[in-house]
Amino acid sequence: MESWQALPQVALARPGALASRFAALGPRDLRAAARYVNALPYGRSFSRENPALVLDEGRGTCSSKHALLALLAHEQGIAVELMLGIYEMREANTPGVGRVLERYGIPALPEGHCYLRYAGKRIDITRVVTGARGQSSPFFTRRRFAPSRSPSTRSSFIGVSCATGSREIRLPEIRISSGFGLSAKSVSPH
Repeated sequence: MESWQALPQVALARPGALASRFAALGPRDLRAAARYVNALPYGRSFSRENPALVLDEGRGTCSSKHALLALLAHEQGIAVELMLGIYEMREANTPGVGRVLERYGIPALPEGHCYLRYAGKRIDITRVVTGARGQSSPFFTRRRFAPSRSPSTRSSFIGVSCATGSREIRLPEIRISSGFGLSAKSVSPH
């Protein structure tokens, strides 16, 4: 994965709602807009259906931040794609998760991560990209989403990919302390 610096430094010249919003905040090109969004803290927005809330609320997730930038690029006629990849989440690629996986005897869990694709490059503006730690695990599957599609489709895509894939991760029955029960004999990410 590459950082926001891999996006083109193309002026936000076409009139548009998002270009106007970014111009009011300072960024005047796509790369500067990505740098701005990258600097915002990680956090869920009030609504997954409106990526522009990232600007209103000053925070966003991989889904909402990348969807916002894909919409901006689309508005400007720049060929940036919004992508979702499913990978095995482990301690090596998600520091801190190892304790939880070990507690339940799980080697890994399928997880989805949104990112951008531009000129054949995978671009992630939500993770620090440095050396081997910054490299994502190989994705079992990848899917392109139209910028206008809701990032909330991420959850259903993860479920479908995990249920229909050919790769299998054995999971014991798990009880989560908040009262939600997760029971699975296997999850099959593709």
